[in-house]
Parts: sequence; structure tokens; C-alpha cells
Amino acid sequence: MHTDIDSLPSVVTDGCPKIGYGATSTVYLLPDGTVCKIFNPEYSFDEIRRESRTAESARRLGIRVPEPFGMVRNGDRIGIRSEFVNGSSLAELLSGQEDCYDRVLPEYIRELRRFHETKAGSGDFVSAADTYLAKIEALSGTSWYTPEELKKMERLVRSVPDRDTLLHGDYHPKNILVRNGELCFVDLGDTCTGHPVFDFAMIANTHFIIPSVNPSYAERFFAVDPRIMLRLWDDVFSLYFSGFSPEKQKSVRKGIMAFAVLRQGLSPADGRVFPEQVLRGNVAVTKRKLLPEIDLITGSVDW
Repeated sequence: MHTDIDSLPSVVTDGCPKIGYGATSTVYLLPDGTVCKIFNPEYSFDEIRRESRTAESARRLGIRVPEPFGMVRNGDRIGIRSEFVNGSSLAELLSGQEDCYDRVLPEYIRELRRFHETKAGSGDFVSAADTYLAKIEALSGTSWYTPEELKKMERLVRSVPDRDTLLHGDYHPKNILVRNGELCFVDLGDTCTGHPVFDFAMIANTHFIIPSVNPSYAERFFAVDPRIMLRLWDDVFSLYFSGFSPEKQKSVRKGIMAFAVLRQGLSPADGRVFPEQVLRGNVAVTKRKLLPEIDLITGSVDW
């Protein structure tokens, strides 16, 4: 076992209530009243350490996140211990309270703007563009794309204006807790910096593409009625960009959707266990919908 892991304080989760779960981890309520997010085995020490440090950095910047208490080990698995937020997930509230949607929508958009209005110091967060470029590089020499196709993708990513804007990276109701009427953000493993188009690409995936293409999976994974997610996508987009002309909104939406498709198309480089059918479907959509238009979209993200 890695000596860094050996040096971590140990926690025992046997018999502890499971209060959350997702694609990356399971969350337990510990006897001392704190929570512990235990990651799946395929997540490396460095990845988990980065998420822990990201949460600390985001909190210092004024983002409402549970107070982090550092990394721990649970047998041969690694976790992050943090403050217990005595509240409900926004996903639960949207699914169980009919009047919740209209009440929470303004803050949902305000907090997204808060991220994008926050300037992050260099070194505290990874760059969204660099993450995309690393995935493109990882696919070089594979059978997924030709060298020419990968070069087109690289040009598209490099054409986006550089920003030191803070991005959540995985902004959706299941990753948000509501405490005393305020939103509190969890699962900051994808929090990064860059142009907001990268944040909206993920939002388009979780709020629009997945609920449209596979509503049963979307409801299972995000714990929200897909119809609510689709409504949320429409409202977030129209209200966030309400100051833009209809022509500008159309251009912005086109750029967001291009990066949403690109994000899915790069999934073979994620290093996670995805079904082969899903990976091939993502690549096929990218080849059919994005690559033929990619030269027209390159350089168009200018908001």
C-alpha cells in the first residue's frame, strides 16, 4: 500500500448509515456527527487528494461547501471526511415538493453565476481546457479517432478564450444540498477554472442530453424526474443569458451543445469503466454531429 495512504487517519464505517451514493463513492454518517465520502477503488490517491484540496480552496473563495476535515482511509479505500450538512438534497426537494421549483430556481441560477463571477488563483484548481486537451492526447494512437479528427478537436478547445473563472464542473440538483433555504455544494471533484462554456457543456449533458436520450437512466442517476431536468435546462439557459439578443443566444447554445457532444465523445479517455456500447455510441454521435461542423464552430465561443 502507498505510504501516503498508510499515514492517513483511519475511520470505520461498519454499521454507519449510508446517507448518499453516486458514480464515484458512498457517503456515510460517522458516530462523531461528521460524514465520510468513501471513494470507489478505481479512484487514485492523487484524484481524491485533489478533490479534498479543491473543496478547501473553494471554501476559502466564499463558495458554500461543507467544511472539509481532510482525507482518511477505510481499510484499503480512501475517503474525505467533512462537516455534516443537516439538509436535504435539491434533487429530493424537486421530486417531492411541487412548489420547490419556482422557489429555488432564482438561487440555482444566482449560485451558478457566483461560481462564474469568482476568480480563482493560479495553482488552486486544474484548467478545464487542459483536462479536455489531456483527454484528446490520451486518445492519440487509438482506434477511436483519426489523427485529423483529434487535431480538429484540439483546435476547437484551444480556440476558447482563457479565463480564471471558477467552474463547478458537475452542477446539478443531486450535487446540491439545501440548508436553511441556502444551497450548499458537494462533490467538487470536477471543480476547475476556465471559460463558462465548459460548465454549461456539463449542464447541457445532465439537464438536457441524458434526460432526452435515456430518461429512465437520468431519473435513476440524478433522482429527479427527467421532465423537471429538461424544464430546468430551458429556464437556466434563458434566464442566465436573458441579456443576450436572440441571435446571440442561438450562437451561444450552438457552442455549448458542441462542447457537450465533445465531452461525451472524449469519454473513452476517462479511464473509468463504461460499457463498450456507451463509448461507441458517444463516439458515433461525435463523428456524426460534431466533427462535420467543427470548423464552423471553432472560434465562435466569445461570450
